[in-house]
Amino acid sequence: MQFHKKLDLLMKIQNVTNSRLARSLSVDPSLVSRWRTGARKPSQKNDYIKEITTYFSAHAKMDFQKTALYEIMGLDINKSQNSLYPLQELLYTWLADKKSPEKIFAEKFFDNLNKKPTTNFKKTINDREKINDLDVETGKKEIEILNGIEGKRKGVIKFLQAAAAEKEQIKLLLYSNENTKWLTADREFYQKWGMLLKNVIAKGHKIKIIHTIKREMSEILAAIDYWMPFYLTGAVEPYYYPKYQENIFRRTMFIAPGTAALNCSTVSEYSDKAQQFLYWNPEKIELLAEEYNAFLKRCRPLMRIYTGKNTYNFNQLQIEFDEQQAEMISIADMPSFVTMPESLLLKFLEKNKAKQKIKESVLSIYKQRRKAFISNLLEMQYYEIITLPAKKDFLNKKNSLKINDFFSELDFNYSFSDFYDHLKHNIQLLEKHDNYHLFLADDFPYQNIKLAVKDEVGSLISRNDEKAVIIAFNQPNITNSFFTYLKYMIREIPKNEKNKARVINRLNNYLDKTSE
Repeated sequence: MQFHKKLDLLMKIQNVTNSRLARSLSVDPSLVSRWRTGARKPSQKNDYIKEITTYFSAHAKMDFQKTALYEIMGLDINKSQNSLYPLQELLYTWLADKKSPEKIFAEKFFDNLNKKPTTNFKKTINDREKINDLDVETGKKEIEILNGIEGKRKGVIKFLQAAAAEKEQIKLLLYSNENTKWLTADREFYQKWGMLLKNVIAKGHKIKIIHTIKREMSEILAAIDYWMPFYLTGAVEPYYYPKYQENIFRRTMFIAPGTAALNCSTVSEYSDKAQQFLYWNPEKIELLAEEYNAFLKRCRPLMRIYTGKNTYNFNQLQIEFDEQQAEMISIADMPSFVTMPESLLLKFLEKNKAKQKIKESVLSIYKQRRKAFISNLLEMQYYEIITLPAKKDFLNKKNSLKINDFFSELDFNYSFSDFYDHLKHNIQLLEKHDNYHLFLADDFPYQNIKLAVKDEVGSLISRNDEKAVIIAFNQPNITNSFFTYLKYMIREIPKNEKNKARVINRLNNYLDKTSE
């Protein structure tokens, strides 16, 4: 919808006249009239759009007025998403046709996931020229007291080096809700911190980290953005405390059980001058580890990450996800596993020379997921957004077309005839089930990646290529952001392209042309 149509709709719904809005903006009513007809566009130099959204959000004092604003933006005021972003910010994003915060979050996440994963850090940490200046002699005292930010940085370097030096695998326990400027303000130290974390992982050690997640999506995005390369190694288990509340006290606990522990407790505004205690005493380290684990019991996984061979373990989680009754939206470059006809799956299993036990397991997973899928369609809406590849993609061996939401050691790469049979079955589902919807996107730039979200349940992001990875979220704010992102995508599809009859016609035309 163009700006002038949005403004006109906004003013009609809120019963605002040209003169009334013009007085608020200190402009002539005739200018507002030209904005509404599309004869003129607001000057970006004067930032009129921001002033317009400020006016409407400020005057929406009654619940019914706020509800109306959310409805014209295609949002649900009752969602917890409402508390993540101010009404004025959402209204500005909609009216100015800017990227929504959810879209920025999702695309940034996909970009990170689409990058070639850095799962081997050994090349980096073996470059002695880069890490010679990190060497700090480990102290022999039972406790060291380090003052201020510089003391914290020195303590962190000592802590991580001591952990990396351990020959037996250990699991580091990390938590800090202090202001992160001690980490990020000094670029040289920030690089050392990252290099040392890579060192720890390259040596085979694991990490549990409790992230401090408040209510702002920018903080969640920043944490995920920085930690993504570490997450993809499979060596990091991220958690968050769901009932986090701001208070004046700050705490940092870095613990390498049996090796070292860095501890700091301070008042927020005093962090720059706080004392850090670096412990080498085994008993004190053990006590801090017990305290950390007591806190961890109250936390929830921020995400579950499956990489390498453990991607097969994901299928059980996928079944549990499918069985949850909720509205579902997914986007991928291929149709989903559950919409595949059983005859096609049997064909795949027949041509795979795998053990019978494995084939039976795959068929069992399919039947469980399919049953849950059909059961959900009786009560809930199911929206699937896919792209239709050209036939040449099937002939190009570099472009491997495969199921992107099922993981197995078996080969499920498609031939065109396989894809033809799958789409035919999608057409049958559209004709049989009122709650099943299939939308055709012109382009989805993230090949072999699928995002599936169930409202208020969770989200699953999978990349099925030579470096397969699955990331599962049930953190409410993240799930809501992905869900809203997909809702925006559906809303942007032209109305006639969402008509079932037209979609079926397009699919049949596509199959007719590509089968020639």
